[in-house]
Amino acid sequence: MKRTISLSTLNFLLVLLSLLVFISLLSLMLFFGLEATQNDWYTQQTTTLQKQIEERVMEVYAQDGVLSEGSLSTALNDLMQQPTYLVITDSKRNTLYAYHKADRSAGRARGVQFGQLENQKWIPITSEDGKSIAYYAMHLPTFSEVEANAMLVSAAKNVLIWALLIALLVAVVLAFLFFLPLKRRSRELTEGLTNMANRQRDVVLKQSMVSEFADISEAAKKLQENLLYEEKLRRQWAADIAHDLRSPVTVLKGQLEGVADGVLKLDEHRIALFLAETQKLTYMINDLSLLTHLESPGYQVHTETVWVDEVIVNLLSRFEVQAKERGMQFSYNPMSLRLQADKNLFTRLLDNLISNAVRYGEASSPIVIHVEGDSAGNALQLSIENEGIIEEAFLPRLFDRLSRAETSRSSEGTGLGLSIVKAIAEAHGWNIAVTSEKKTRFTLSFT
Repeated sequence: MKRTISLSTLNFLLVLLSLLVFISLLSLMLFFGLEATQNDWYTQQTTTLQKQIEERVMEVYAQDGVLSEGSLSTALNDLMQQPTYLVITDSKRNTLYAYHKADRSAGRARGVQFGQLENQKWIPITSEDGKSIAYYAMHLPTFSEVEANAMLVSAAKNVLIWALLIALLVAVVLAFLFFLPLKRRSRELTEGLTNMANRQRDVVLKQSMVSEFADISEAAKKLQENLLYEEKLRRQWAADIAHDLRSPVTVLKGQLEGVADGVLKLDEHRIALFLAETQKLTYMINDLSLLTHLESPGYQVHTETVWVDEVIVNLLSRFEVQAKERGMQFSYNPMSLRLQADKNLFTRLLDNLISNAVRYGEASSPIVIHVEGDSAGNALQLSIENEGIIEEAFLPRLFDRLSRAETSRSSEGTGLGLSIVKAIAEAHGWNIAVTSEKKTRFTLSFT
């Protein structure tokens, strides 16, 4: 048996997976976003500091005409940002000013000890006439290199990690508490459906606040009602089949026993009676076989072009004598309309409907057959109407197997005619409907 996983477990795992994905994406966004923010901050602070240094040096040069260690120390003493180091040289690269954060004094001779300055980027300071009056190299600590900032970032990361862990824990607990009743409800539905499958027909499923569970409960309720109806119908059908088969068999048995005992004479009349009862059995067996075939899963109809008026005219000729015996007349205006259908099945469908109208319609009344089509000559709808009505309570069961058993045992036929009509229509993808108010009208829609 294939290993399965419960719906609640699957949903619980999906929640956890969603949280992990969210945490991963959030961590990546914070990591790259924080890095980008720090880079932007560093660039902005560096640009501001460079601008301030250049302005201070230009002010000293404008006032004194030359740059000296003392004047530069005074001018650069209160910079907005304190660099890690700052070295200023004259145009000939002689050190004028050198500062290192570890040693807050400044001087000419200590410039070399602040790193390999020759490898640094020297930035020129030019006067208004474009003459380079000095060069400087500097380094501003990054955001995280500043101790206070590093502590802030570290604290923020710790808070974020704890917040994510707490959120994950809370989400897991809430997900468990949320899916626990769902799992219980799923188990109740499973048990109910299992009981239905085990032929229990008094299963009551509780209504749920969850719409999906409510839909399943409602569908299961309808399924149980349909199963009850189908089982009742099947029992009734079996009883009706037994009754209808028993009648001709009983007649044949009695007649044959009478002939065998010499009580009855085997003459032409007796043989005709045997043939009639045998024909009844043949009709019923054939109808049952056809209905079973039509209702088989996967059954496909093999269609061809059928001319509707040709089929109807032939059937009306066949029923002409029976209709006249009851004083009934056919009303039909032939139209050259075609249809894609199995000709034999289509003929059987109309045969059953016309036979039903002739047999059960009011005597001395017309039977109206009307066909509608489109401009291309394709049949769209066919209707058969006769005088007489069907009881309203019986209409929903009209197409059930052996439906005649619900109304009259004395009626002729097998009781499968309209069931076969519906099965043929559904096999073709058509729709069959009946209305019975002042008249009874069967309408067959081909689209």
